[in-house]
Amino acid sequence: MYAYADEPDDEDDDPPATYYALVESNDTDCHYLDPDAYDDPVAAAHAADRMAELVAELERECDAIRNRAIEARSELTEANRIRREALDVLRHVRACPADAQSLGPAFARLWRQGLAGRRRAFDILDEHRPPPRDRPFDPERTPTRDECHADAWRDGWDCAAAD
Repeated sequence: MYAYADEPDDEDDDPPATYYALVESNDTDCHYLDPDAYDDPVAAAHAADRMAELVAELERECDAIRNRAIEARSELTEANRIRREALDVLRHVRACPADAQSLGPAFARLWRQGLAGRRRAFDILDEHRPPPRDRPFDPERTPTRDECHADAWRDGWDCAAAD
C-alpha cells in the first residue's frame, strides 16, 4: 500500500501536492486506486491501510469460494466415477444373468454411494455458488465484489476439472 503525490512538492508557489491511496495486491497483481484525493499524506496512508484490509478480506473470501468450488467439482467427479462403476456392474449382470444374485448388492451399494456423493456436491453448489457474472471480463475496469466471487468460483471449478 502506498500514499503518493501526483505532483512533486517544491518550494515554489505551486499548489500543494495531492495524495492518493494505492493498494497493490501481491496475489492477483491488481492495483486498487482510491479515487478520492487527500491533502494530507497521513490521511491517504490511512485510506491505503483500510483499502489493503478490504483487498485482503476479498482475497480470503475468494480463496474460500475457490476451495468450495474445487471440493464440489471433485465430489461430483468421484460420484460420477462410482456411478459409472455401478453401471459397469449392471452391464455385466445383463450380459451374464447368472451373476445377478452375487453382483446385485454390489450394484445397489455403488449406486447409493454415487447418489450420496452427487447430493453432497449439489449441496455445496446450492450453499456456496455465487451468481455468475452479468458482464464479461474487462481488464480496463476493477471487478465488483460479486464479479470477484463469480471469477473465484469459475477458477476453482476449472482448476478441479483439470486435475
